[in-house]
Amino acid sequence: MFKFRNILFSLLSISSPALPDILVVDDLCRFEEEVEKLNEDALVLFDVDDTLIVPKDAILRPCGRAFVKKFTQMLPSGQQDQEELLFSKVLLQKESILVDPKAPDLIKSLHARKIPTIALTAADSGKLGHIENMADWRIHELKSLDLDFTPAFPHHELMEFPTQKEMCSNPTFKGGILFTSDHPKGDILKAFLEKLSWRPKKVLFIDDKLSYIESVETTMKELGIECISFHYSAAEKLPCQLDEEIAKIQVTYLMKHGQWLSDTKAAQLRMSF
Repeated sequence: MFKFRNILFSLLSISSPALPDILVVDDLCRFEEEVEKLNEDALVLFDVDDTLIVPKDAILRPCGRAFVKKFTQMLPSGQQDQEELLFSKVLLQKESILVDPKAPDLIKSLHARKIPTIALTAADSGKLGHIENMADWRIHELKSLDLDFTPAFPHHELMEFPTQKEMCSNPTFKGGILFTSDHPKGDILKAFLEKLSWRPKKVLFIDDKLSYIESVETTMKELGIECISFHYSAAEKLPCQLDEEIAKIQVTYLMKHGQWLSDTKAAQLRMSF
């Protein structure tokens, strides 16, 4: 099971420069151009965190990385259950926004054209703290932002991929979302395609983290499937300014009271002092 600080680092990790054969983009225009060329023999993959959605609060966004690295000693260490509870509180109480407001309509258009389109996330699908089922929670979160992948592969609503590694839970496909539980995305995507007994002619993949892109690229090359990948940096460029005093209040309050304060509520608390 991941430690709370490790999950934060995973969410906020910095990607290295992309390889020459991977398209680096900071908007969806080039991606949409490729989408227009697709037919039902293709598969479109969207990463979720920092690709489709991003938290509202600055500390949880890319601009909060430096603070998280600087103040990790504020987080509990060696208390796995407590770390899981705290992180689940953050997930349940934070708000997210769309990285690009065009994304929901783009996904709907793909479904309307019968082009298989799923989300591919490194997140876990099982129980985490106060969240009984991370897959159900994530499906609900995305639907609340008009992001719906459930039309994808309706005859395969739920699939699990047992592995030998000691991870949070088995990788799972549910509601049109493939949860890899931090296994390599390429490996789980391969297992998913094998279980479907289907091999697309082309894969289109968009993600903010280069390591995930490289994993999928490598696996698709091994399978002889054409893959066009987009290293997407839009979340990095959204307006965001971290107030370290606010961030300190948020972390301290979470540890003391088990509740996550939004930037607005933390600012109000500061004003009351």
